[in-house]
Amino acid sequence: MDIPALLAPQVRKYECLRCGETQPTHSQYIQHCLAHIGITIYLCQVCQHLFHTHTQLETHTAAEHEGRKRKKYSCEECGKEFNNKTQFGRHSDIHAGKKFMCEQCGKLFSQKGYLKVHQAIHSSVKSFECDVCGRKFTQKSTLVHHAAVHTGKRFNCDECGKIFSRKSYLSYHQKTHRVEEGVGEVRKFGCSQCTREFSHKGDLTQHVRSVHQGIKFGCEICRKEFTKKSNLAKHIKTHEEDVKGAEELAEVQVEQGEHGRGSVKGNVTGTGKMLRIFEGKKKVMRGQTPLGKNKGRKRKIKGKP
Repeated sequence: MDIPALLAPQVRKYECLRCGETQPTHSQYIQHCLAHIGITIYLCQVCQHLFHTHTQLETHTAAEHEGRKRKKYSCEECGKEFNNKTQFGRHSDIHAGKKFMCEQCGKLFSQKGYLKVHQAIHSSVKSFECDVCGRKFTQKSTLVHHAAVHTGKRFNCDECGKIFSRKSYLSYHQKTHRVEEGVGEVRKFGCSQCTREFSHKGDLTQHVRSVHQGIKFGCEICRKEFTKKSNLAKHIKTHEEDVKGAEELAEVQVEQGEHGRGSVKGNVTGTGKMLRIFEGKKKVMRGQTPLGKNKGRKRKIKGKP
């Protein structure tokens, strides 16, 4: 069975491998599969978004769908209006000069690297293999980060005991101790709009942008916003984990397809975390390690205690 075919978009029916029932949309298929293992999630009937709680669904519905008698999002460049924030965002990408387009779904990105991360959603190819444990990754940067698990290389702060994965992070952190003690570097960049002072000009610039100008850094993959560019960079790496979750789902479905009936198809974009919850529960029931529960690392599922 061809794994890319499992992930192919624009398929109208999704068949459950457990009971054979088909669902008209991918979101309804996920909701149906989770119900088999006792997990209840809530589906927006308007846009097919999934939520962990009914309160989240109600909040979403009130904010996005109720009482809309006129279009909410207007493009300042050309005047075109949109009801949906996602549609408006994709339209704005055109004016922003985004030129890297995914040939499979048409989504635009400003950087080639973002496009490569996104394209992994459409592919199950993992070209980078760990020499120690044999685990494979879709990107070299993820492999490099993973290698630290085996080397145990960590950088400790002698002042407070904090541990960092990179020497550059430790060096930046240590400067805060020198400032507190009044040794070496002093805070010399003051904000003209408030009383805050910073030891680095870049920190001052970031402060003004996020606090006083309201400028945020948006993820081009899911449009989540952050006040710091570094936090955005960390967030983008989580999309690689979502891609991995989608790939593992496909692999499990291929295995099950050899013993069950039919196949499962659909575009998994944006639902990687939900799929990992589903597949993790199934593997626990079979006595295996849940997806995402890597050695030495704990993941907390949002909405769960």
